[in-house]
Amino acid sequence: MLTIGTFRRAVAKTSTPKATKLALRATSKHTQRMLLAQGAVSLKGHTGQLLQGMGQYLLGLQQTQEMKAQAFVTMGDIGYDLTALSRVLKIKMPSSTKKVKLSGTRGAAILQLDSLATDILRQTEKGLFTQPPMATVTKMVTMPRKGGVKEERQVNVVDAAADLAAEQERQTTMKSFLAGAVDLYWRLCFDMLGTPPEIVLQAKMERLQKAFPSVSFDAPAKKTPPQTTGKTKGAKPQAAKPKAKPKAVAEAVPA
Repeated sequence: MLTIGTFRRAVAKTSTPKATKLALRATSKHTQRMLLAQGAVSLKGHTGQLLQGMGQYLLGLQQTQEMKAQAFVTMGDIGYDLTALSRVLKIKMPSSTKKVKLSGTRGAAILQLDSLATDILRQTEKGLFTQPPMATVTKMVTMPRKGGVKEERQVNVVDAAADLAAEQERQTTMKSFLAGAVDLYWRLCFDMLGTPPEIVLQAKMERLQKAFPSVSFDAPAKKTPPQTTGKTKGAKPQAAKPKAKPKAVAEAVPA
């Protein structure tokens, strides 16, 4: 019969901290992967927070104003995470303010949004904690115990090409989940909050301005094209016309 002690020993023996360290080291070298990991973890945390705030509603009670106010803030955080992930994965966010009707019930949509966030996080988890593909190569290795002599040795290194292919496959899967989450988020804003997503995101930006006072969130000013002088090639420069004297000075000069 399996005991808890036996199971604990099995867990300790099957955990792979060395492979996890190797995977984290490979991830840390790619800014895009780090941004995806940050966005995926944050998104899952905020969708879970939405579930907590709307828990009584999901159990059959009426949605209160307190629930709605809390959901408004949380949906702003979710919108931030979705926007960050969309920028990295190059997914276009909706720009229309036209109301989009929610298909199905509100409770089912909230659960589905959290489910999609879980799917995105699972893909990120594979890249963070699974050992990347390895390849055996021959390298000159310094042998400290032999006085620093270099010898040829067979060593295992990360297979960069295979690792990149695996990451691209994960990101392709993440894109499909993310597209569904963005569409569902847009519909939930109208249905649950009764307001366009732009209003929710504007409130989030105002909170960001308070948290990051030194960062400017204003749209960049449009560059004005340089004014042309109208000179043609080979044209001789014209002499500058003398400035007319002020009227008061002209009258003071005797005729």
